[in-house]
Amino acid sequence: MLVIKTVSGAEIRIPLSDLESITEIEPESGEVREIPPHPYLHREGVNRCAACYMPRTHPSHTDQAVHS
Repeated sequence: MLVIKTVSGAEIRIPLSDLESITEIEPESGEVREIPPHPYLHREGVNRCAACYMPRTHPSHTDQAVHS
């Protein structure tokens, strides 16, 4: 379950199985904000990066993987 909480107290809950992607958008331009390079963060049972929720093959991932 992904839980998003806002500073105003709103809470949004989304089952991970319902997620296709998570994208950050630039507020001024509305364009997709590029993901900075980072190690792939492995999480047991999830075939996506724990940091950005993109597949391991996404170009933002460096060659090093971190397992937790």
